[in-house]
Amino acid sequence: MLFRIFKIFFLIGVFVLLAGLSAYYTMTFIIKGEDTVVVPDLTGKDVVTVLEVLSEMDLHTKVKGADFHVSVPKNFVIFQDPMPGYTIKKGREVQVVISKGTSTVQMPNFSGIELAQAKIIIDENGLCTGSISRTHADLFKTGWVIAQAPRAGTLVNKGQCVNLLVSLGEIPAEYKMFDLVSMGLDEAILAIEKNGLSLGEIKRVYDHKLPKNVITGQDPRFGYRVKAGGRVDLVLNRKPDQGGGGGLLESNGLHVFRHRLDDGFLKQKVVAEVIIFNEKFTLIDGYMKPGEEVMLIFPMDQDSTIFLYVDGKLEKATVFNEW
Repeated sequence: MLFRIFKIFFLIGVFVLLAGLSAYYTMTFIIKGEDTVVVPDLTGKDVVTVLEVLSEMDLHTKVKGADFHVSVPKNFVIFQDPMPGYTIKKGREVQVVISKGTSTVQMPNFSGIELAQAKIIIDENGLCTGSISRTHADLFKTGWVIAQAPRAGTLVNKGQCVNLLVSLGEIPAEYKMFDLVSMGLDEAILAIEKNGLSLGEIKRVYDHKLPKNVITGQDPRFGYRVKAGGRVDLVLNRKPDQGGGGGLLESNGLHVFRHRLDDGFLKQKVVAEVIIFNEKFTLIDGYMKPGEEVMLIFPMDQDSTIFLYVDGKLEKATVFNEW
């Protein structure tokens, strides 16, 4: 009885073994019957070569990603899947990871070049433009880079931002502010223009103890330092509703500005500008004959200031008040 049981198990074992061997050889035959290739070593090769090699082997290339590498140049393969030596069917894909090059770069020197050119170099080196500060510098033209951070030659990671200090040109000349207090408004404006400064805000503050319609305050104050082209604010001793004519020709609610050019033989370049509604407008900009009269008309209900330039020089400054 035991012999018979043993014989049955033995026959079952032989059957299973034969079935396994049959399946193995059948699969091997099927696989060998299909076209297969051995995956080549792609690491260290550029992407163009990889595409050509895999295409010739009827394999597809898939870029899985990109990463920095200390030794593999940019656009060269640093990893592949399947690994070299694996046997795969034709038509399958091989995944590769491409190098982005080294992760560090030597900081270029931007000093002494234009800001626009510096930005191009920053982009080309995989860096970013950080904060841009500006200051005056006699040795650097306007728009040129004076200094940078990090400094030139420093090894930095790509993506690092570069802060730049850019020149505003030569340092403006500075003068001692002259005294405008007690001047009439016309006289003060003329002094401001002739000294290369610009007229700022005119405030009205009335003090009955002081003469009317004169300057009672200024900013910058007398004796303070002021840069060429700087703004000067004035305080005028005047009531908001004060009346009076000021010697101006008036007709039908209008102020009339008149000025006759000097006699001569050559035409003169005339520019007339007006400040009204807190805005400056150019009313005349052209050549006029000698002895010709310049005439401008303005509404009486608005303050206005006229600047008349003849051949580039301030010839006359007149203030028209609404009273």
